[in-house]
Amino acid sequence: MRRWPRWSAEQSRGRVWLLLWPAAAVVGLTAEWRLYGWADPGDWAPDLVTGWAMIACGLAGWSLRPQSRSGALLAATGFAWFAPNYAVTGAAALAWLSAHALYLYRGPLVQLVLTYPTGRAARRLDRRVRHQRVHVVPRHVAQRLSVGHQPLSGHGEPGA
Repeated sequence: MRRWPRWSAEQSRGRVWLLLWPAAAVVGLTAEWRLYGWADPGDWAPDLVTGWAMIACGLAGWSLRPQSRSGALLAATGFAWFAPNYAVTGAAALAWLSAHALYLYRGPLVQLVLTYPTGRAARRLDRRVRHQRVHVVPRHVAQRLSVGHQPLSGHGEPGA
């Protein structure tokens, strides 16, 4: 009787990790193209390098220390960095989601800072602080929408 190899978390992590590198390239380039176009590299290059640096460092850290979630959190921060750039897309649902994702990158970044080096909350206080962090961004978005402000576009000032 022939037995198939077991599907392990390690095999799945390795495959996902390899697919995230080209995904980072595609997400970063399309996000910058959608928001800025290619006319002036001074507009889009710093944003692209920032997002890619977070993703690359996160994926490298994930590869070197797979037992820690810190690398995955940093990579998630990098991918979330590009989310608001799709606010100018023609698809209404994607544009709405992207416009409201301006501060999405802060969630995994704050969790990374609070739980470094393991990526896991070790103490009860850490878990409470992380739980409170989850409620900060939705309150901010709700306040902006309730006073009639438009969502921010890009990572800068309103209307940028």
